[in-house]
Formats: sequence, C-alpha cells, structure tokens
Amino acid sequence: MEMKKTLTTRNETRQHDAIDHLEEYIEQVDHRYQNLRMLWDLTATELRKLFHPENESTKH
Repeated sequence: MEMKKTLTTRNETRQHDAIDHLEEYIEQVDHRYQNLRMLWDLTATELRKLFHPENESTKH
C-alpha cells in the first residue's frame, strides 16, 4: 500500500511539473506572436506609406 501511495505522489508531482512547463511554453509562444502582430502592423503601415503616399496626406 505504501508503494502505491509513493507512486501516486510521484505521478502527481510529474504532472504538476509538466503543467508548469506547458504554461511557461504557452506564455513564450503568446509573447512571440504578440511581437509578430506588432511587427506586422508596423510593416503594413510602412508599406502603405511607401506605395500610397497620397493617402497619408489625406489622413490629417
């Protein structure tokens, strides 16, 4: 009975560790995609200015 309890405790610890690592990974991916979204917005704005400069003067 003691071995079963020890095994259960170890499995629970491993599962909690795996969840912690998964949460860290998800935060990293979210941060990277947030940076990409910001970069895309900036790139799109600059491309619009480059290819449609007349639109820029009418925005003000």
